[in-house]
Amino acid sequence: MRAIFTVHAGEYLVAEEVEGLRKGLKVWVPSKDDGVDLLVTDARMKRMAAIQVKFSSDLYPGRDSRKIKGGIVSTGFFKFPAKQIRDSEADFWVLVLTSLFHKKTNFLILRPKDFYRRLKCIHGADKSPFLFIWVAEGGKCFEVRGLGMRELEDVGRGYFKHPKRDFSDVLNDWAPLLKMLQ
Repeated sequence: MRAIFTVHAGEYLVAEEVEGLRKGLKVWVPSKDDGVDLLVTDARMKRMAAIQVKFSSDLYPGRDSRKIKGGIVSTGFFKFPAKQIRDSEADFWVLVLTSLFHKKTNFLILRPKDFYRRLKCIHGADKSPFLFIWVAEGGKCFEVRGLGMRELEDVGRGYFKHPKRDFSDVLNDWAPLLKMLQ
């Protein structure tokens, strides 16, 4: 039997979060998946924002990385073509990061052009980069693929600094979406 309606976990988590941001926001699910997973409208349905959602289950550091584990709140693994981001018709891409050990779900909210630029700075011409996103205690968030063990430990301890890999400014920052819906 073919399902006629499905919403994946990431879409549900984003919809629930968005509806709680401000009274009257409405979240809609398009009937066809063409690169926009959710539509958000203001209370009067005069303004709209399109969201592409990407979900990853928690990929907590393995048993050999005890020094890292303590400071990491959630992690995620993503892979999609850079062209898909660059050519996206969505207003925002939201990467959903859940945690096996913490009750908070984290979200990276990015405009596609900014996201594409950041990936190009980190991974160069890679057409389909793998992304490992880590959220550390204190609200720091980094793309960590390719870092050495010492740097990963620094992320967990809150010492790591790397402007190109730092996604902390878009971590749980729904302000650009709310501004678009004013």
